[in-house]
This record gives sequence, C-alpha cells and structure tokens, in this order.
Amino acid sequence: MRTPLVNRSILILAGLLAVFAFGIALRMIPWENFITRDGVYLLEADNYEHLRKVSIVLSNFPWFPSYDYYMGFPVGTANITNPFFDLILAFMVRALLAFYGGLYAVETLVALLPPVLGMLVVFPFFFWLRESFGSGRALLASFVLVLMPAHIYTTMVGRPDNELAEPLAAAVLFFLYSFSLRRPFSASGLKRYMVPALTGVAAFASILFWRGAVLWWAVIGAHILLMMFSSNKESWRGFKNNGLVIFGAVAVVALIFCLVDPFSVKPGFNYNTVSWFHFVVSVLACAGIQGAALFISSREKGRPLAASILYGAVFMAASLVVFAIIAPGFFRGISEGTQVVGGGNVWTKTIAQYRPLLTDDSGAFSLFSPLRASTAFLFLAPFVLIALSLPGRLKVSKPAFSFFVLSGWALLFLSLVNGRYENVFTLIVAACGGVFLSAIYELLKGASGAVARRFIGVIIAAAVAIALLYPSASFYRGLTMSQPFLIKGDLEDTLYWIKGATPATSHFYEPWKKPEYSVMARWEFGGWIEYIARRPSVATVYGMETHGLKDSAEFFLATDEKEFLDIVDRNGVRYFILSKTLGALPEYAEILGRDPSGYLVTKPDETGRPVWVTGPRFFELVQTSLYMADGQERLAPIPFKPIGGVRLVYESPSASDVRGFEGEIKQYKVFERVRGARLIGRAKPGVKVTLSGTVVTNQGRAFQTVRETVAESSGRFTIEAFYPTVAQGGFATGVRGAYTLKVGGSAKGLLVSEDDIINGAALELGG
Repeated sequence: MRTPLVNRSILILAGLLAVFAFGIALRMIPWENFITRDGVYLLEADNYEHLRKVSIVLSNFPWFPSYDYYMGFPVGTANITNPFFDLILAFMVRALLAFYGGLYAVETLVALLPPVLGMLVVFPFFFWLRESFGSGRALLASFVLVLMPAHIYTTMVGRPDNELAEPLAAAVLFFLYSFSLRRPFSASGLKRYMVPALTGVAAFASILFWRGAVLWWAVIGAHILLMMFSSNKESWRGFKNNGLVIFGAVAVVALIFCLVDPFSVKPGFNYNTVSWFHFVVSVLACAGIQGAALFISSREKGRPLAASILYGAVFMAASLVVFAIIAPGFFRGISEGTQVVGGGNVWTKTIAQYRPLLTDDSGAFSLFSPLRASTAFLFLAPFVLIALSLPGRLKVSKPAFSFFVLSGWALLFLSLVNGRYENVFTLIVAACGGVFLSAIYELLKGASGAVARRFIGVIIAAAVAIALLYPSASFYRGLTMSQPFLIKGDLEDTLYWIKGATPATSHFYEPWKKPEYSVMARWEFGGWIEYIARRPSVATVYGMETHGLKDSAEFFLATDEKEFLDIVDRNGVRYFILSKTLGALPEYAEILGRDPSGYLVTKPDETGRPVWVTGPRFFELVQTSLYMADGQERLAPIPFKPIGGVRLVYESPSASDVRGFEGEIKQYKVFERVRGARLIGRAKPGVKVTLSGTVVTNQGRAFQTVRETVAESSGRFTIEAFYPTVAQGGFATGVRGAYTLKVGGSAKGLLVSEDDIINGAALELGG
C-alpha cells in the first residue's frame, strides 16, 4: 500500500507533467501561421541565422565550420559566439529526421522544437524552488512561469533562438547550487565533491548558451561569500570548500575547452565567447573565496580587524597583479562585458531588447509598456522579495532560501539596467507569483470553515492570478495571430527574386570558402538574405561583432556618389536592397560617431501629437535619391542628384507607406552595381549630348532615365548607359524599345544589350 508521501509525490509529478504539456500546447497555438502550405516561416531574422547554421551542420555532420564568409562579407566571420545551441538543435533535428521527412522537413522541425525545448525549464525550475519553498509552491510557480508572456515569446513555435535555452541553463545551475547547499560537505569521500563539481560544470555550460550567463556566476560567488561571513565557526569552511570546488571545476573545464578549442573560436580574452577570460574569472573567484577565508581565519585567531583585512586583501591583490602581468587582455574583456551589460555599447543601444526594463519602444521611461508586456506579476515580484528579505525570515531560513532572495534582487537590478536579462528574471517573477498566490490560499484556507476552506482558497487565488495577468490580455488574445515578423509578402518576394533571378553564389553549405559577391541591406535583414536568398550579406544580425555594420551605416549615410560606390565596391556588393530606413538613420550616425540630428525632426500632426518627419539631411543621402527617385535627376519639388554606376533591377509589388513624394514608391527596391556601357561618338565641340529612355520596371512602373554630357574640344563625347534595352511586354527592368540619343538638334534610336551594361562595353557610335 502506498504511503501518503508516495501518493503526494505521484500527484506532484503528474501536475508537473501536466504543466509541461500545457506549456507546449500554449506555445504551439499560432503554428499554422508559421508552418503553411506555401512553406515554413520563422519569427525573426535571427532565427533564420540559426536555421542556416543547423542546415550547415547537417550537411557536414557533426562538424561546425570555423569560418563563415556568408556573414560579414568580404571579411567573413569566425565563430564569435558559441555554437552550442545550434549544435544541439542540429543533433535533435538529425535524430528526428529518421521519423519525419519530406518537403521542408528541416525547417518544420526547427520551427516546432522551441516550445518543447523551452518548456523543459519547468523541471529544474521546480526542483530549484522546492529547495526553498516546498513542492506545492514550486509546482504553482511552475504554472505561473508557463503563463508569463516574456517566456512564451522566447519559446513559441517558429522562434529557434538561444534565448529559449537561457532560462533552462539558469534553472539547472541555480538548482544544482541550491542542492549543494543542503549540508555542504556532509558526505564522505568523493561523494562530497559530486554536486558542487556538477554545479561548476553547469556554470560553464551556461556560458555556452549565452555570454551574459557569467553574471550568474557572480551571484553564486556573492552568495558563497555572504554565507562564509554570516556562518559560525563550524560551517563557514563548508561553504568555502563548496565554492572552491564549484569555481575550481569551472576553471578546469574552461582550461580544457580553451586548450582543445572544439568550436575553433580561437579563444583570447573575449567576453562574448568562451575564452581565457572565463578561465581567469573562475580562478579569481577561487582567489576571492580563499582571501575571504584568510580574513575569517585571522579574525578567529584574534588578530586586529585592520590586519585581518590586509591579510585577505594582499592575497587577492597578488592574484590580480599576477593576471595583470600574464593576461592583460582579461581587463579588456571586463570593459567589453561592462559595455554590453550596462548599455555602453553603441550598437546594443539601438536594440529595443537591450534597453532598461521600465521603458517603452522609444526608450522613454514607462510603467504601462512593461506592465502590458510582462503582466502585473512583474511589479509584484519586488514586494515579495522585500517580504522574503526581512531579517527575521532570513535568519531562520536555509542557505538555499537566502540564495533565492539574493538571485532575485540581482536579476531585478540587472533587468532594470538592461532588459535583455528579463528573460531569466522571469524565473524570479514566476517564483514570487507562485509564493504570493500560495500565501493567499494558505491564509484563506486557515480562516475559512472546514468544508469550504480549500475551495474558497483556490477560487480567490485563481481570481487574483487572473487579475495580475489581465494587463497582458492583449498579448494572450493576439497569440493566435502571431505572425513572422516582416518576412511574409513583399520582403519574401524580394528575397526569392534575388535567389532565383541573380547569379548564384557558391559554397552555401561550405561557408568557409569565399563566394563571389555579397548583398548589402540593413543589418536586420542579414539572416533572411543568408538563408532565404542564399547570398552572403555584408551587415549581419550580429551587428558590430562582425564586419559590415559600420560599412552599412556609411552606405546609408553617404552623400556623395563616389563615396557611395567606393563602399559598395570594397565590400564586393553586387546587389543592395533599399527600403524605408528613416527611423534607423540617427542610429547609424551614432554608430559612426557622427551627429545624429537633421535626419528626423518632430512636427505636430492634425491632433497636435508630435510625429517624426524627414529632416533636411535626409534628402542629401545617395540612398534617398535611389529609393525616392530611382537615382534620376529631379529639380522639383525636392531636388535629387543623378546617381550613376547602379541600376534598379527589381521592385516589390506593394507601395511603401512613404507619403508626400511624387509618384508611387514601392516598399522594397533592389539595385545592382554595374559598370555601364560607355557610348563614344563625335560632335561639334561644346554640343550638348543627351541619352534618354523610358525605363519600365518588373512591376510595370515607368520612369525616365536621362544622362547628359557635352562634346569635348576635340569633338569627342562619352556618355554612359546603365539600363539595357528590353523588348516590350517582358518582366525585366530596362529601357523599353530603344534609347533616344540626341546630339545637338538631331536624334536617333539606340539599342544597348545586357552584356554591354554588365561588362562595361565601350561602344563606338558611327556617324
């Protein structure tokens, strides 16, 4: 016969499995918007970068390429991030392909796996909270976590990204550390080292998923020191030994990793990848723990406070001096990490995800925006942490409890500084929510009558939970309508046109080999260009961590034709995509260290509300002339200079939402860098020569192309053509029929072939 304890354990396990299954189902709700009859879509451009890497690993299984020319062409990109997540995804897809095949099989599996992988977090999360709050509250908190919009968004169908693994890695690490705190080193023999050593391995594994996880190490290190200073003579040494084993294990694994370099990251002292920086951090953590132990031992021996502080500080200072001599790059890694975490990095400042938590989309302080995006549980969490932090509560609590409180405050502070940490802070939010709801239930259960007490407690706690979730009602209602960001429609058509209508580049599955040319666009388009169009991109979703972002910024802010074409040529660009880039221009200027003003100005609309409109510097840009006027000269109402050396080759079907300009402007335009045909003839010196034609685009839109020159004193003239002549009724962009070449008062028709335009032919004109 089963005991009540066994029955309770079975019920808890069943409840946890039900939460896991419910979480997967909730995140699968919009699956039909991503897995369609027309193909498989992913949520964001970053996700396509992961899909491409999974495809490359599957093609070269199990090897991950050490260099990638498709990112940051023509320089290419080494493994600047740890590909551990992509490798795990590739291994899982490869295993599942044995059971599921067919068209879009890889894309479908990559789209469907995030909810399953993301929901694995409920298991270590439950066990972590059980150490401090018991099974019932841990189970309730797991259910709250499943409902958190921040967690749903990062683990929903169609969003394969390392962000989904970060809470899982954090929960595993925090559970193992809390488990090691039950009775530090109470076991005998090698068993006493097992859990803290596993904690060290988990700490190392966490940075394989995300560079920011090194701050979780800091939280654990801070808690170890806190326990050492607040414990009695018999127990502080156990916490010290626990910490030394944890960070010693991190150091050993980091040392092996850096020596073997399995992902060919060429570890220096880089904060962004697993490197010698992390080895030094772990060794210095051990030194800090040992320095604290020397101080405490000195005080126990009756030495003066000042002498004891000096004793411990000298040991720590000596460690720092040693690394300052043998590893000066470590301190550059600290500076790099501080910029990323604290918002000092110019590129990350332009990304909404890296803004402080209590801000809106514009970066202004806001309580409503995070309330709507993260439920009222977000604002409840600090109050619960305050209640849990009361001295009377902490004094009688277990070490695992104080670690939860410390990690809660640390992650709250990090999220307030940098919203990127909300992904893991959501664990704390859910835990505090579970504790709060459980407290309501316990209070009502104790105050009510014997029959109704449990029922009333459940009803009131559920009502409070619904009220706390209600501010995010729009998120839950919109879950069924969640769509891939930007890619469906015109952008997809544009990318597939590039893939099918332009010369293919080589080595898609062997990106360590250099392909023929690249495509320039905004950095956000990088993943789409690389996977859907299957072309190398210059600017990438990794921003300033790869080549291309600064060149892309210079490209979009160029005001001179020669400067513009030099940027195109030095980056091996054959095609570039233009769209409305108005809002990004000040950010590009900041990236280049330039004055960001003048591109946008604010004016009141009809209701008096301030809106952004184009500033005077916007119309000085080469890309503006190309996008708004197809690179043709216009004198009024807004003057545009003619731009040579490029031609429009494609425009998307739909009109842009740009307003106030003459003619229809399409949403996306693709231009090609061409040498152009040079037409050489003779005329009287000083005679004006004009070459004109009607260009008709692939969408049937017509515009005039006009080039002008004057015959030299020798009577010779050269005039350039950048569009071929094409037959009537076709879909290729070009001059319909023939050019009109006008020399003085005479005119004649002229045909120019595609080969002449591409090869830069010099055509001698008779007569």
